[in-house]
Amino acid sequence: MAKKKTSKKNVKPAASFFQIKNRTYDILKAAATIILPGIAALYATLAGIWGWGFGDQIDASISAVIAFINVLLGLYIAGSSKAYHKGDAKK
Repeated sequence: MAKKKTSKKNVKPAASFFQIKNRTYDILKAAATIILPGIAALYATLAGIWGWGFGDQIDASISAVIAFINVLLGLYIAGSSKAYHKGDAKK
C-alpha cells in the first residue's frame, strides 16, 4: 500500500494562529506594564488606608490578569519572531 504524500503548504507554525495588530499589542503591553499594576497598587493602598474590603483579593486578581496578558504577548512575540527570522539560518 502506497503512502499518501502530505503537503507541507498547509502546515502553519505553532504560534502563527495568534495574530494581532501592532496597535492592539501596544495597548495590551501598556495595560500589562503600566495601567493594571497602577490600579492594583492604588486599590491595595487605599483599601488598607480606608478599610475597603477585598484589597488582597482584588490585587491578586489583577495580578492574574496581568500574567495572562503577558502570556498572550509572549506567544505573539514568539510567533512573530520566528516568522521574522525565518531566513536567517540560510545566510
